[in-house]
Amino acid sequence: MADVKRLDAMGREVSFEELAERFRGHELLPWLMGNRTLVDEEPRPRLIEGSVHVDHDLETGRGPWVLVIDGDLVTTGDLKFTTGDYATSSLLVTGQLRARNLRYMSSARVAVDGDLVASGVIVGTGGDSEANLGTSGT
Repeated sequence: MADVKRLDAMGREVSFEELAERFRGHELLPWLMGNRTLVDEEPRPRLIEGSVHVDHDLETGRGPWVLVIDGDLVTTGDLKFTTGDYATSSLLVTGQLRARNLRYMSSARVAVDGDLVASGVIVGTGGDSEANLGTSGT
């Protein structure tokens, strides 16, 4: 897994129904499921079961994408979440997120259940899009 640099290529493809069953009762499930109607072409969700620990940068493609990491997301490198125009995309991390720098932009929506720690900077740019970041931790 250490050689994979595209986060949206990791894990396995799942259906929205499988996500709904697996994360039933999670407070952000409606937010995640809403991604189905926010784009013209329904994204194919991906699930990463367990934590991701790498020592390089990770990024996403231009989307739309829906990613769930059922665990922590930890890298000594940078994280870059981006989308193309009108490609609202969502990432849910059920654990902690740790990185050197974090950048989310365009229509990338990022939610973290645990703590979010960046040793460098966190930068969000959305213009008139829906880029947002939220955490239940610190």
